[in-house]
Amino acid sequence: MEKEEKIITKRKKGIITKNQILETAAQMFAFKGYDNVSIRVIAKGVGVKESSLYNHFKCKKDILDVLLKEFAVRAQYTRPTYEQLEKMMSIMSLEEILKNIMFSVGRNIDAILENTAIIIQSEKFRNQQAAEAYYKYLVIEPAAYYQNLIDMMNQKEMIKYKNVQKIITQYCYTATAVSQEFFMAKQGYGSIEESVKRMLETIEFFCGILETKNI
Repeated sequence: MEKEEKIITKRKKGIITKNQILETAAQMFAFKGYDNVSIRVIAKGVGVKESSLYNHFKCKKDILDVLLKEFAVRAQYTRPTYEQLEKMMSIMSLEEILKNIMFSVGRNIDAILENTAIIIQSEKFRNQQAAEAYYKYLVIEPAAYYQNLIDMMNQKEMIKYKNVQKIITQYCYTATAVSQEFFMAKQGYGSIEESVKRMLETIEFFCGILETKNI
């Protein structure tokens, strides 16, 4: 029994250490640049030996791989589920739903997700993985989510608009840019209030297009 407890304790400690490595690496990659951070520096930031870090990750690229995979899975859960959207539709307009989604993401995003989003944005100019992640996870996947939302509302005859994929894609590009301003503001490089205001204005602007053009 004592041996089993030791094994469980060791596994828990390993999980905690691995998460600390990911959190530290994500922050360093985001604000120092991926190429400027070494395994030794990450290990020092975590407070473990470099050899101990290799028990969890084979190399620096392996850490980035895990961060991007985690982002791909977990970012989706910062937004309301389709079941939740279904309930919102009975009491909210499209504009209100989009604002609700925005605030849901703001509430549910954690440091690793936020820093990974910054990594994707900053490294996409020099890192193929980051470039692919940018299109896949910050544009294409969110656009599919919003397209499904519009389709659900169309089925309920709540709006009359068809074939709005181009508008949704442009909304995702704009929302991504404003989100980066929000992350910058949280680090002291801008106003959080202004970035939230711009996001709300973005939602109002695109909803205004949908209300005036039957595409």
